[in-house]
Amino acid sequence: MVELTGRTAGEALHIDVPATQIGFTAVLQAVGMVPGFTTTRMYRGGKPGNAPSKVFGITTLELG
Repeated sequence: MVELTGRTAGEALHIDVPATQIGFTAVLQAVGMVPGFTTTRMYRGGKPGNAPSKVFGITTLELG
């Protein structure tokens, strides 16, 4: 994580992390990142078949 934050020195870095990733959130906070805002994930037609434990960051909220 330090390598990633070092490559973006002086620029904003946003990572949308699912609420279930408590450990990953702790790692991000340990390197100086802070929560910005929270969102609520909603589904129509049932939850997708992915494994939430393997999702660490969302590409973009705009994709839905």
